[in-house]
Amino acid sequence: MTKGEQLTEDEQLQAALALSVELMEGRQRPGEPAAGAGAGQNQWRDVTAAELHNLLFGDSASAAVKSQWTSQGIALAPVSEVASGGVGVDASMGSGADAMKFEAGLAQQQGGPCAILAAAQAMLLRRLLLDVSDTRPVDAAADETFSSAPLSALAPPTPRAHAALISALADILWRAATAANAAGGASAASTAVVAFPSGDDSKAAHTVDTGDMQALCGSVLGGAVACASWAATRAALDARARSLESPVGALAFLCSALLSRTLARFNAERNEVTPPLIDGQFGHCSQEVLSLMLIGQGVSNVFDGERDLGGGFMLRGVQERPS
Repeated sequence: MTKGEQLTEDEQLQAALALSVELMEGRQRPGEPAAGAGAGQNQWRDVTAAELHNLLFGDSASAAVKSQWTSQGIALAPVSEVASGGVGVDASMGSGADAMKFEAGLAQQQGGPCAILAAAQAMLLRRLLLDVSDTRPVDAAADETFSSAPLSALAPPTPRAHAALISALADILWRAATAANAAGGASAASTAVVAFPSGDDSKAAHTVDTGDMQALCGSVLGGAVACASWAATRAALDARARSLESPVGALAFLCSALLSRTLARFNAERNEVTPPLIDGQFGHCSQEVLSLMLIGQGVSNVFDGERDLGGGFMLRGVQERPS
């Protein structure tokens, strides 16, 4: 290159990533199954508390971040809060005599786990607008009814909103378990994992020591159950509704999604496996977490398809529209 010659944007990106490619060569990915482990099997029982903790928080999470992630459940906000805008949105819909209040908002106490709540809220709204039965998963054809959904769908009775929320969360976990492998190769068996702290559902399981997040991860793993169908996934979540609403509900649900995907497959889909999924200073999630919640794959980008940068480095985006 001659003096003063400018690199194109793609050339700059390739140069900047060259060192990353070199560093990643030969690096063992967290969660990779041991040699000889059955291909296509969900190896979630082999995941250790240290491994899960390192993937989530690394070694630099502040006390404030730990507090954020042990103070946020997944639950509907009281209707009085939603009606008064207590969930942070203008809850009024329509005008005049036809005005009604949005009654299916999720309660948010902390900023860090907002990606989990945003994805759960989106999937909940999808179910309400599509008017899908809570006894079956959403199919792709149902999306065609969005434009004809009545406004009243967003003001459901509380039992209907709760049932739709449980089904929406089952949609997220089952998609994580069954979505195609964005990195290529064999896909894992279709086994979703519902993982919440073991012990007394109402007492000991939710007594959180934020100074020992690794122990909490161990408790989550200790309470994990495998589910071989969408219906079984929903039933397991419904049986743990109080755990979902507990202070560790959002964190445990994230763990469930990661275990459903399998750590090996999730990490293979990421661009870079070193950074923890939760920012140690501010507590927000990485793009891979939001991708996992919405499309079932741990991809790091939001563009369509893939971009080959050469040298064995592939940037993965959204492969297809999720069903």
